[in-house]
Amino acid sequence: MSTNAIETVDLLVVGGGKAGKSLAMERAKAGWKVAMVERRFVGGTCINVACIPTKSLVNSARRLSDARTDEAFGIVGTEGARVDLAKLRAHKEGIVGAMVAA
Repeated sequence: MSTNAIETVDLLVVGGGKAGKSLAMERAKAGWKVAMVERRFVGGTCINVACIPTKSLVNSARRLSDARTDEAFGIVGTEGARVDLAKLRAHKEGIVGAMVAA
């Protein structure tokens, strides 16, 4: 015999991607007892490892490219522009973390 307790809920959401997370939060705010089951990433793959992190990194790469060519537009002081990987990662993780928490 199992010692696991059985719990009754109003809504069981399978998958914590964008739609599942939004539905679970909406119903919970309305007073429903909600349980959500997610195997890996609350917020889904897009927010955690695909779309959003990629967009953040592409934006950083564009900014670096712009900095390296800004002298042609009269902007000086960008010679030797480089990437600080720790700050780049921290920026990306900050964006992802904020979206997961929302």
